[in-house]
Amino acid sequence: MKRNGLHSLLRDLKKLNLSLETSIERLETALKEDSDQNKSGNSEIRFTHAELKAEWQRLRDRDHDLSQIEQYLNDFVANKSKAELSAFIRINELPIATKDSRQKIARQLAQLLRVGATVRGR
Repeated sequence: MKRNGLHSLLRDLKKLNLSLETSIERLETALKEDSDQNKSGNSEIRFTHAELKAEWQRLRDRDHDLSQIEQYLNDFVANKSKAELSAFIRINELPIATKDSRQKIARQLAQLLRVGATVRGR
């Protein structure tokens, strides 16, 4: 190869190297951001399918004073993360919109428990 051809090849390789370094930096940044998101997302997931099913069963089996059930359920709903509350509703196939306010969800849960108690003769 001629000297000009070698210089041209060297220049092209330097450009390619710079491009690769930039791509590697962007990829490392994206991976770090993704890892940070997963760490914060995993901290909210403290429940399993079976636990949420069992929790609904405990609520249904519990002998509630029907006049105080809404306060109990307001506290129950307030102590759940939005993700856990949505999963609780979805897993137990409850006819409640997960986007409703916490207060509305608590009222709807109370209504479901009252209907269930009536059907079971409590």
